[in-house]
This record gives sequence, C-alpha cells and structure tokens, in this order.
Amino acid sequence: MKLVRVYYHSEYDYVPVSEICIHPNMLNTLIELGVLDVEEDRVEVRSLRRLNKIMRLQDFLGVNLKGAIVITELLERIESLEDQIRQLEDSR
Repeated sequence: MKLVRVYYHSEYDYVPVSEICIHPNMLNTLIELGVLDVEEDRVEVRSLRRLNKIMRLQDFLGVNLKGAIVITELLERIESLEDQIRQLEDSR
C-alpha cells in the first residue's frame, strides 16, 4: 500500500459552524478534545481536514474516537518530522 499526501487549497481559511453537518453534541465533544478550534462560530479548514481523517479512521477501520484522534496526531507529527528532515537534507 502506498501512502499519498493530498493538499487541498481553499480560498477560505475558515468555515462557519453552521455549514458543518455534525450533531451539536459531537461538535462539543470534538471541541473539548481539542480536535476543532471554534472562534467566532467559525472553524479552521485545517481542523476540518483533521476531522475528516478521524472520521475515516472510525468508519473504515472501526477505531474509536479517542484512538482515531491519537492516530491522527501521530500522523501529523510524522509529517512534520519528515518535512524537517527534507529541509535539513536540502540545506546541506
């Protein structure tokens, strides 16, 4: 299996909470767990991408919510470390 990174470019950095199709209780849980950052009834697009990964882990692999959050955070950390390695290699 090959892992491919997909980058989404949007003209907007934030999406209104009213446009997110999610149950209010689930929204509150995600905010409490630190998955979504809501400011002035808006959510960052980056947070929505993270939420998309979490939901895919739950739907396709049957991972529970907290496990999916941990997996997503670890994947983001790996991506960050890979970027740092690339930058160090390029600076040589």
